[in-house]
Amino acid sequence: MVLFKIDKEYEPVLKPKPKEESKQECTEVENPSQLKSQSQSQSQPKRHLKYHKYTPEEKRNLIANSASKGQNAEKTSKLEGIGAQNIRRWTSEFNKDPANFGKDMRKQKSGRKIKYPELDEHIKQWFQNLRQARAPVSTFMMRNEARKFINDKNITDINLSKGWQQKIMKRLNVVKRKATHISQKSPLLFEPEIKKFVDLITELRYYVLQSLLIS
Repeated sequence: MVLFKIDKEYEPVLKPKPKEESKQECTEVENPSQLKSQSQSQSQPKRHLKYHKYTPEEKRNLIANSASKGQNAEKTSKLEGIGAQNIRRWTSEFNKDPANFGKDMRKQKSGRKIKYPELDEHIKQWFQNLRQARAPVSTFMMRNEARKFINDKNITDINLSKGWQQKIMKRLNVVKRKATHISQKSPLLFEPEIKKFVDLITELRYYVLQSLLIS
C-alpha cells in the first residue's frame, strides 16, 4: 500500500469573496456634489423667501401707468419685476369693479345675511348720538334700546342674548372701554353746579370785604 503525501504548497485555499459595495456608497462616490449639497442642507436651515404685498393704491398706480404708456402685461412685468399673470388678474379685477378693487370680497360676501338691517342701523344711530353728547354707553343700555325697537316693530323671532350683542358690536365696530376721566360727561350737566360755585365765591368775597372794613 502506497501513501501519497500532499505538500502544503498545493493545498487548495478558498479565497474570501470581495465585499459588495452598497448602493449608498456607490452613489456617494459617483456623485460627490450631491453628498455636499445633502450635508449643507442638513447643517443650514431652509430660508423662506419674503414676498412683497402690494397695496390697492400701488396696484391702481401700476395699472394706470401701464395703460397710459400702452404697455402690455409682459412688458410691465419685465420693467416692474412682477409676474405677468398677477398684472392681468389685477387689471381684470379693476375693470370689473373699480370701486371695490383691492378689497377682500370673500369676507364681505360670506356668512349669513342680516335678518333685520334696520335694527343695526337704529342701534348705530342711537350709539352715535350718545357718543356725540359724550354720554356713557353700556351694554345694558344697548340691549334695552334694542328691546324697545323690536317691541315697537312687533318682532318676536330674535333673541337679545350676549352672543347677539357681541355680533352687533363687531358689525358696528364698537368696543368696550372703561371710563377713566370725569370730563367724558356732558358739560351741560355741570352748568348748574358751576353757577352755584360762582355764587358761593362772590358771596364769600363780599363777607370778607365787609369784615375787613369793619375791623
